[in-house]
Amino acid sequence: MSNEELCDFVRSRMHITESLEDICNQVVDRCLYTGSRDNTGIVLIAFPGAPKLLDEERGLNTRLENKIKEILDNCKSEGDVDLSLVMNELIDDKIEGLPPGGGLSSKRMTVGSILKRLRPGKI
Repeated sequence: MSNEELCDFVRSRMHITESLEDICNQVVDRCLYTGSRDNTGIVLIAFPGAPKLLDEERGLNTRLENKIKEILDNCKSEGDVDLSLVMNELIDDKIEGLPPGGGLSSKRMTVGSILKRLRPGKI
């Protein structure tokens, strides 16, 4: 992830959540998911002019949840479903509005949370 991609990604996350801790976790998760093996640390400080929450960004999570429900409905057995399978299916769907600089891999934690909520104790 380049510096510019990182800035775009953090800016887009600040439109969705006020939790800087969540944003830091998403950055580290994104870097690890793409194979980075470097020591990674991040500190975020939000100044008064920082990006504010946008309602349109929250719609992405709703679209993701609907697509995940479709994937779960199409699976033959509950044992076949895991995070990797769902992520691979979502990659094929070409979802619009994914975070700049992060794409679908940056939504991995969100997808995992949705799966746990939809199938508690199974994922």
